[in-house]
Amino acid sequence: MTITDLSRATLSNWMLKSAELLEPFYDRLHFYLIQQKIVQADETTLNVIQDGRETKSKSYMWLYQSGSHDNQRPVVLYDCQATRAGTHAANFLQGFSGHLQVDGYAGYHPLASEHCILVGCMAHARRKFDEALKVLPKASRQNKHGLTQTALRKFARLYAIEKQIKALSTEQRYIIRQEKSKPLMLELKQWCEANVTKTAKEAAIGKAIRYTLNQWDYLVRYLEDGN
Repeated sequence: MTITDLSRATLSNWMLKSAELLEPFYDRLHFYLIQQKIVQADETTLNVIQDGRETKSKSYMWLYQSGSHDNQRPVVLYDCQATRAGTHAANFLQGFSGHLQVDGYAGYHPLASEHCILVGCMAHARRKFDEALKVLPKASRQNKHGLTQTALRKFARLYAIEKQIKALSTEQRYIIRQEKSKPLMLELKQWCEANVTKTAKEAAIGKAIRYTLNQWDYLVRYLEDGN
């Protein structure tokens, strides 16, 4: 018998049985994840197939991973849910105490407390400007002095610092971020504030600038911790 002779039902049953056997292992990883001081979370849409057809309603795959550079137990877990309700993250992270790094989705905001500090994701902020660059006409993309190109250069300088300090200790990273990254972050904020009124809310560059400013209090929190 070859693999092509196996029915879809048989393969599906194997997956279900395997999931049942691995559930204790998943639960143990979940236990370790909650013990970490830094967790990163994100979610994305998922098409679920039932009876051989895709469902019309969207499902969501939630991703959680430990985020510390010095983490001795790196953990990555997926959690499939029917909706994007923030209660799923709250339930999954129950008992967590530390920094939670997320994008600007408001569903994470109720988790913020003295035990759970929300940290913004610089990659999401930068991505907005990268998307703005891609929608520009080809000729405009070559303009090194354009708003989008200028913003991306500012992000590149911040990323370059992180690349240089990646192998350093938590304390050393914190000190260098305070000395080098903090002034660059202030420069980025001032640039965004100076240009926000020059851009339309509906324009890609306008959305990128407004997203960065709206998330600012969360984005600068990475400066407070070397992890």
